[in-house]
Amino acid sequence: MYKLFHTTVWGVTGSLRFKFLLTMKFICMFLLVTIFQGKAASFAQRVTLNVKNAPIELVFESLTKQTNYNFYYPDELIRKAQKINLSVKDVPLIEVLKQCFSDQPFTYSINKNIVVLRAYTAAEELERQEIIVSGKVTDDKGVGIPGATIKVKGTNQVVTTNAQGNFSIRTVENAVLVVSYIGFSSQEVTVQGRTTIDITLKQSEQELAELVVVGYGTRKRSDLTGAISTVDEKRIREIPAGNVASALQGSAPGVSVLKSGGNSHPGSPPSIRIRGERSLGAGNDPLIILDGIPFNGNLNDISQDDVVSATILKDASSTAIYGSRGANGVILINTRRGKNGKPVVNYNGYVGFNKTLGEYDVMDAEQFLLFRKWARINGSAPNTYTGIDDPSLTSDEPTKTIFSDKTEYNLYKAGMNTNWQDLLYKTALLTNHQIGVSGGTDATQYDVSVGYYTAGGIYPGQGMDRYSVKLSIDHKLGNYIKVGLSSLNSYNLTKGINLSPVSQFLQASPFSTPYLPDGTLSTFLPGSNMNVWNPLSDFKPGNLVDDVKRLNTFTTAYLEADFTNGLKYKLNAGIELSPETQGKFYGSNTTKQLGTQNYGYNRTATGYNYTVENILTYDKTIAEDHALNFTGLFSLQKTRTEVNDVSYRDVLADYIQYYNPRYASSVTSSGDFNKASILSYMGRLNYTYKNKYLLTATLRADGSSRLADGNKWHSFPSAAVGWNIKNESFLQKNKTISALKLRGSYGRIGNQAIGSYETLGGLTGIYYNYGGTNVQGTYPNPDAPANITLGWEYTSTLNLGLDYGLFNNRITGSVEYYQQKTSDILLYQTLPRTSGYNRIRNNIGNTENNGMEFNLSTINFEGSNPNSFKWTTDLNVFFNRNKISKLASGVTRDLANSWFVGSPNGVFFDYQRVGLWQNTPEDIALAIKYGLAASETAYLTGSNSLVGTVKVADVTGDNKITADDRVILGSRQPKLEGGMTNRFTYKNFDFSFVAYFKYGGKLKSGIHGGWSNTFQAGYNNLDVDYWIPDNPVNYWPKPNSTLQNPVYKSTLDLFDASYLKIRTMTLGYTFSGKALKTVGAKSARIYATASNPFTFFSPYMRDAKGLDPETNRNIDEITPSLWSMLFGLNVSF
Repeated sequence: MYKLFHTTVWGVTGSLRFKFLLTMKFICMFLLVTIFQGKAASFAQRVTLNVKNAPIELVFESLTKQTNYNFYYPDELIRKAQKINLSVKDVPLIEVLKQCFSDQPFTYSINKNIVVLRAYTAAEELERQEIIVSGKVTDDKGVGIPGATIKVKGTNQVVTTNAQGNFSIRTVENAVLVVSYIGFSSQEVTVQGRTTIDITLKQSEQELAELVVVGYGTRKRSDLTGAISTVDEKRIREIPAGNVASALQGSAPGVSVLKSGGNSHPGSPPSIRIRGERSLGAGNDPLIILDGIPFNGNLNDISQDDVVSATILKDASSTAIYGSRGANGVILINTRRGKNGKPVVNYNGYVGFNKTLGEYDVMDAEQFLLFRKWARINGSAPNTYTGIDDPSLTSDEPTKTIFSDKTEYNLYKAGMNTNWQDLLYKTALLTNHQIGVSGGTDATQYDVSVGYYTAGGIYPGQGMDRYSVKLSIDHKLGNYIKVGLSSLNSYNLTKGINLSPVSQFLQASPFSTPYLPDGTLSTFLPGSNMNVWNPLSDFKPGNLVDDVKRLNTFTTAYLEADFTNGLKYKLNAGIELSPETQGKFYGSNTTKQLGTQNYGYNRTATGYNYTVENILTYDKTIAEDHALNFTGLFSLQKTRTEVNDVSYRDVLADYIQYYNPRYASSVTSSGDFNKASILSYMGRLNYTYKNKYLLTATLRADGSSRLADGNKWHSFPSAAVGWNIKNESFLQKNKTISALKLRGSYGRIGNQAIGSYETLGGLTGIYYNYGGTNVQGTYPNPDAPANITLGWEYTSTLNLGLDYGLFNNRITGSVEYYQQKTSDILLYQTLPRTSGYNRIRNNIGNTENNGMEFNLSTINFEGSNPNSFKWTTDLNVFFNRNKISKLASGVTRDLANSWFVGSPNGVFFDYQRVGLWQNTPEDIALAIKYGLAASETAYLTGSNSLVGTVKVADVTGDNKITADDRVILGSRQPKLEGGMTNRFTYKNFDFSFVAYFKYGGKLKSGIHGGWSNTFQAGYNNLDVDYWIPDNPVNYWPKPNSTLQNPVYKSTLDLFDASYLKIRTMTLGYTFSGKALKTVGAKSARIYATASNPFTFFSPYMRDAKGLDPETNRNIDEITPSLWSMLFGLNVSF
């Protein structure tokens, strides 16, 4: 029976109430101390007991005699008591009571000095039935899995396995344990009273695909709130390439990977743009993160065989964690690391060839002869020739013949018809080999590989060789510390990166020959007016050399401490060393020097780039529904480069080449030094509620040494939200929709990709006479004034996304919409001459980008077993709309850079071509009206006649053609881009093809706008359908020997850049069963791959007879496009 006492103090106020309350506090404290001291003293009484199979009543009697405690118990409970076996000496009473009651069907409570026996409550009875379950979680190879989660289903009881995969958890006999680990299929195991349970988990490709590498960690795909695309190892390997970036083409929406300038040199890195271009003056290249550390080197230094995944971060929410360095998007590249298990030896290799896609369509002897005749007729006075068949055109009469060179004339008479491209192109070797060993134990995992890659060019002196060595090791120090090291090392030799005889051999007359009568190489070719040098002379060994040698080592290390309960600290550090030397030698008798003095050049670049990061992470799940993940970062990055170069002429002997400038003259030298650093603080919070509602908040502060005092530091915030609609109750039973998530993000990032010292101002050297002595001094560089206010370039990004899955994820995909606004662009501003400077870098100008991305993956045929037919498709389509919204000083256009407010960066601004002037009354009248021809006779006859020439529009309507008639004709920006991969498997066979397309946009062809298409007929010409009286076409104008180039020629080399390209086609066969056992292999696959085999729907190829429309801007007169055929083997032992 309980009594409740309620006491009220009436009429006590003010100080009396305070004193009363204070007194009551002291009394309560005194009583509590007294009680606990009394209890402690009672429980501390010590007893001695030695009984065997004794009734519990006798034990109680003995305890009562030794202490002042009495025992009270109902008879019905004592009848259920178990006999006591106990032997203790001088042990505290409380310990004896625990042992006496440990196996009894009842419990007890203590009231003062009375021990009362009582029955268990329902809750106590359930707890009494708990057992401790221990065991080990392993993979299918028997290797323990550390960090696996064991949860009692329906409760909050959760434990994780230790470094060896062992676990121990308290639960009830009939509980169900849920065992899970990332990359493995979860299992539910019923305890059934067992105290030892071992569990084997099986790997799940679907689970692996659900794990996405993000900045400073990993996240489940279902928990992502940002715009992130992933490219797995399989997709990377589907496009064999010397540069890992090339393997990303068409693999991810929003990522444009194109040949730079259309260059197909094996060592030429491609251009990479993520969601367009934001900056006009600073860089637009994305940040590359290699194994968690920023990588500033050349992507040619990374072996494709070492890469296991690439993750592209595109919106501010996902890139803000990298601050200013991630302003143009981030590509996270992860290389292979060791796994638990026996050593596995892998070999990956292929051998094949590079060939040109075709030959540039230039004229042969017969075509060039006719072309020259028309050029001579059109460039001559009326009635000089009777017509195209006038024999004097091909006579030896100096004033009338089309052959100004006697040697060329004799070769023409001899029937010479040289195909120069046949003499220059060759089939080049393309091969790659890598062998690696990986494995490990529970404590240590390792991966080691060595590789060799070589890609020859299509003419001698061109190619790329790479030797690579990679090592990674991860080791656990006890249960809480983990350390690791990764080192990627390569030696890269790139030959002839700046060499191309294309221009010379396209101009070479088909009537000429590379050899003199005595069999030696000629110099200037006949018929070229001493302007075209024999391109075969470039290939004489040592005559033309351009070697770039680079040794790159990129080493990262980490130390990770697990403080348990979700708190971890990681020290992440990396250093990159990449000394590089370049040596050039151009012999006198080459297309570079054209018979003048030989030339040499040396360049040496050294430096380092290192990063140190301190990362603190905390993961916590509260009440099952609230999942928190916090990441804190403090990092430092420093970069230092030193460059020295020397150029010289007249080297004493050609065999010295670039090795010793001492034996040369006209030696000049220069140097450069740069040092920069970034200091950063960052915090990111991820919150998930019931796996439905997601929140990501990031704040990063960067301090850059490149910017002016007062503007060095800036904070970049971002936030993102997500809603996993599929996890709502109204969709959980829906069998059609298997995944549905809506997300949105907004954030601001910065850019500081400018020179290290642009805020300080520069000096330049000058020689002057001082007191009769020629001395060197310095003065302020007119192109590099100081700017003490230079600050950050900012980009604010809004991103909305929808992720979906249908029919048990047989159809998955995403839709993205984004909007980017860039302000305070780091741009050069022209200064008035009175300032003494030409220009200054300033924060001026704004740009905008917006676009959409669509990604779709389908399992078209799933197959009921591994031998069944299976077909999958990956498709992505995207577009980006860029425009300049502001330029310096309020101007609306900058003609020198083709920048126009309201238009994209990279527009083509020129006259609008409307065809050719034809022999029609309408055109004659219009030309006279425009003042372009004085009369019909002048329009139709003479070397300056207008008929057959390019006709442009009078845009202003002022009846004359002036510079004001120029308009924007288009831009490099396509309307749509995308890629598609189809994979087919049947039994042991597999076939796949990767396609990439661009629709819309323009390209500028240097082939059609260069010296191989002058229409003067002094050099050979592209075989185009040109205008003649009997063939009044409307695109290519008439040839004219008096004009070096047609008027308005710049309007002729702009083409539609649309195309669909098959990047690769691969057919493979995977061995199994007896074939593997015969050679002792675990797996083996052979394959054949054709790269760049077909291009469809290209107006540039169809209408202009171009070879390949792929380029990021123009198609220059450089290495022609290639296709390759490979035969490869993948085998593991």
